[in-house]
Amino acid sequence: MMIHAVADKKITIKYNNTFILFAIMMFIAEDYICFFDMKSRIYSLNTILLLVWGLYQSFAIKRIKHNVFPYDRLIFLYVLSTLISCCMATLINGEPLGYALLGARQAFIIMLYFPIKFIVNRYGREQITNIILKMGAIVAIALIVQSILYPQIVFINTVSNTRLGRYRTYYFMTITIFNIMFYFSKVFTQKLKYKDIINLVLCFVAFVFVQQTKSAIIAVVMACLFVFIIEMSKGKIRYKIIIILATSLLIYCGKNYLYGQYLEAIDTINEAARTITGNVGIRIRTIEFIMDSVKNHSIFGLGYYYGGWDSSNYITGWAYGYAMGDVGFFQQLFHVGYVGLIISALILIKLTANIYKLDKKDNYLYFGKLILIYMILVSVFNYYFTSDTMLVYLCIYMAIFDEPYNGGKQKCNQKK
Repeated sequence: MMIHAVADKKITIKYNNTFILFAIMMFIAEDYICFFDMKSRIYSLNTILLLVWGLYQSFAIKRIKHNVFPYDRLIFLYVLSTLISCCMATLINGEPLGYALLGARQAFIIMLYFPIKFIVNRYGREQITNIILKMGAIVAIALIVQSILYPQIVFINTVSNTRLGRYRTYYFMTITIFNIMFYFSKVFTQKLKYKDIINLVLCFVAFVFVQQTKSAIIAVVMACLFVFIIEMSKGKIRYKIIIILATSLLIYCGKNYLYGQYLEAIDTINEAARTITGNVGIRIRTIEFIMDSVKNHSIFGLGYYYGGWDSSNYITGWAYGYAMGDVGFFQQLFHVGYVGLIISALILIKLTANIYKLDKKDNYLYFGKLILIYMILVSVFNYYFTSDTMLVYLCIYMAIFDEPYNGGKQKCNQKK
């Protein structure tokens, strides 16, 4: 008995250590360091720390047999295309190879799929899902409190601004969207609890009234509406009524602010129709800049550029006011060309196939559909392969919706 107890204790300790490290990894990925003083932030080290965690966790993979990684070939090709693009940056524009690799460091986050998939294979997807949901709820509360206290008290030291007189931050959107989609998907599984509704409302308030990114809000709302309509017959009707009433109440309480957002959006559309200025105009000129830059190097792109290299701001258009992070997959085209863009598209196609192979009784099926529709809609503005945080979550989606996993542990998580 003692031997078994000791053995079980060792397993528990190892299990806890795995998820403590995973939680730390998510802490770094979402840049929670901004909760502390600005001087303590480590922007440039975030991606490197994530890769170090992946390397450390990979040693455990070698000790465990029978791990299956269906995305391994596509990830290998993607990493290879990234390395080739780094060489192109050196050959075409003379950037030192070391700088090119530093500029491309966020692209290598795709390799975190392997340690994350290992954790999912061994412990089940619910474990990492619960960690993300708990962290997301804390973030939503913190964002709401910060928006109330701003500007008298500022405890979230992120890049922030105001929109229509309200506090706005650009951070934590990926985890907030994960939470909204997951809790909303429970409407169709008959497993929605009242605490889930509360968490959904908190995340929705933080997302719409604090983070305030219109392109992401539109993509999330459209994804939810689309799945809500086509899956109307799934789930219990009382949950749908509660969601509709809660949404209506939120809209009523924030009607003045939402109307202001609507007017702002109409002005933007009218501005785009009459002239090429403002946010729309900048995005159009950024796309034109990218297409002109890669016209002779469209196969492998122009590579990645490190901010510490003097010429990088001019090559990437940053010196001219062009922000590639706002033009979605066009940024991907600039970095890795059509080869890298096609490989990334194949990864998303495989993810789509795996989601639709999920059993109809699987509680994660609707979550997968919501995430998939959102990713398609938002790719015009934010492509999942161009941000280290978004890539971390893409690796999580690839792991929890993986095809071999569909026939394994998930069976015990299906509806009875």
